[in-house]
Amino acid sequence: MFRRRLRIPSFRRRVRAERRALLRLQEAHRYLAEGQPALAAAMFEELANHAASREIPNAPQLSLQAGRAWLLAGEVDRGMDRLGRGLQMMAQMGQTGRLPRVARRVLSELRSRGLSEEADALEGQVREQLPGHSWLQEAAASGAPVTRRLPPKCPYC
Repeated sequence: MFRRRLRIPSFRRRVRAERRALLRLQEAHRYLAEGQPALAAAMFEELANHAASREIPNAPQLSLQAGRAWLLAGEVDRGMDRLGRGLQMMAQMGQTGRLPRVARRVLSELRSRGLSEEADALEGQVREQLPGHSWLQEAAASGAPVTRRLPPKCPYC
């Protein structure tokens, strides 16, 4: 007489959503590898927006990847906007340990592509948004990237 609605537990829905997001991420990377950066950028941007709305820690990296893909597609303004948002999200989410290295890499990649004016503008924008952080000075002061080496022998063996 009365029918019960079958409800899917919330963890199942979450797992399905994670699978869909992972497939979209793989598809975006495939588009980027195939030389279709505009399609990849749109997908990265969609994933970044979704991750940021749910406060997922990978949202800044997705936003930075979207910015890079927009730059490859020739959309400099959209790419610069996304890169700025990605760096800002890193600081807001407390990922300040990685921030100097990522900022250094973003700025050097922009300058190597001939976008030194945009790199300077991005550096100034981030300095305005984060006046208390000295990570840009640290990133500019150290020219060589920091490389970590594994010990020759495991200390636990």
